[in-house]
Amino acid sequence: AQQPGPQRSAVVVAASRRLEHPEWAVRRAAVDALVRIAGGEGDESIVAAACARLASSNWQTRQAASEALALLAPKGDLCVISGVSALLRDQDKGVQQSALELLGRLWRTGEGEIAAATFRPCMEENDPGIR
Repeated sequence: AQQPGPQRSAVVVAASRRLEHPEWAVRRAAVDALVRIAGGEGDESIVAAACARLASSNWQTRQAASEALALLAPKGDLCVISGVSALLRDQDKGVQQSALELLGRLWRTGEGEIAAATFRPCMEENDPGIR
């Protein structure tokens, strides 16, 4: 992981912005860069930057943010769980599916009731990839 400081912050901001790029390869490279910068740890500034992109109007940005969070977010992070839970009602099925997979990794043992309430709308979905 890169040491904290102004240069690191600038790199995190620049890489996070690339999650919004129209080209898939650039978004993928941004996810990889954020993971390398964090060193695989649950770095709060990087997780927050990716979380902020979950509300983007662009489905591809939401997807890239979900992918970054899948690799970086610590289990049980309620801020991430809340942001990702909102994606279960996304118009894009790929974003919904990424959200489901990410939530499955984020829940800690013993949080079954909360998880069940979050996933309940998905059980009514017609798409078997979501249900």
